[in-house]
Amino acid sequence: MKYIAVISLVLFSIDAFAFGGPGNRSRERSCSWSICYNKTPQPSSNIKSIHTVGKSETALNSLKEVEEFYSFYSGWLSGRLEKNENNYRIKDILAEGLYYVLPDGTVLDKKMTLAGSFDAHGSINDLERAFPEDLKVQYSNHEIALITYTEVMKLTNGKTIRTRVVCLFEQNDSAPNKVVWSKMQNTTVEP
Repeated sequence: MKYIAVISLVLFSIDAFAFGGPGNRSRERSCSWSICYNKTPQPSSNIKSIHTVGKSETALNSLKEVEEFYSFYSGWLSGRLEKNENNYRIKDILAEGLYYVLPDGTVLDKKMTLAGSFDAHGSINDLERAFPEDLKVQYSNHEIALITYTEVMKLTNGKTIRTRVVCLFEQNDSAPNKVVWSKMQNTTVEP
């Protein structure tokens, strides 16, 4: 219950500032209170030195998790990574109560997400790379972090697919980066 007010406030803030909602304020305005990347993120070692002033450990771990996920994701979807349980990183990073909303409105839980993403191995064989851009920490404390970014998928034919992503991460000491993906919503902005 304590997260409802925080999430409501943050979702309004995302609409108002990060995605040009009411008042159509600039991105620079939103960067005054959040961590921003206005280009492809640098390796994880740079996060702490450049983008971390006043942010929680959960926020820092969440940013690192997003970066590492996309390193995995590109290899998995393109088929460059071998399909086996040892390479299947997703099984270790999803919360038990995962709530994942796809661009078409379909809602997936953890079991459906694991099955679907495992079967998606090699499904985009023309994927050159996938990466996050404009990563922002919208809210964080020692238990949660709300992260927004644009997922960019560059295909070998020159086509680019962009999806806006909102993720709520929860602190979890047993996960690789000490956070798990708890709530996610994706909206395709450039097919």
